[in-house]
Amino acid sequence: MTDESAKDRAGAGLNDRIGQTDKPAMGTLIPQPHGGAIRYGNTPGGTPGSGRPKNELRARMRKHLDEEVLAQTLADYRAGKFTSLAVAEFLARYGIGTQTETVSADEMRDQATRMLDVLVDDLTAKGWSLADVQALATKMAVAASNDEPEG
Repeated sequence: MTDESAKDRAGAGLNDRIGQTDKPAMGTLIPQPHGGAIRYGNTPGGTPGSGRPKNELRARMRKHLDEEVLAQTLADYRAGKFTSLAVAEFLARYGIGTQTETVSADEMRDQATRMLDVLVDDLTAKGWSLADVQALATKMAVAASNDEPEG
């Protein structure tokens, strides 16, 4: 392939590369091999939507879970494919939800204190005055809490 033909291919639009030279009008439905159709471009002045609302999707998923998945799970359990523990875990996970790990305020404070101790020790060992280290620590604490410094 020559540099000229590579440049021609790179500059060609998708329609030119697939043998189509006429572009359809904006908003025209283009048939697809799977039987559906997609819209070419966007309708003039149209704004794309946000898609299906999350609440609607969740409601459909809950309905599917209630009507089909739970019934199949129960049938599989009765047929001996699952233990009662596996079924209970499934029902708890999707019925109640899973626990999210949280960190308590005390754990956060203890971690911050350990980090501050390391910072103070390291900077004072490098010759920083204790007042400068305390000023830096105050700035860091203010930045972490998004508060304005006092005084």
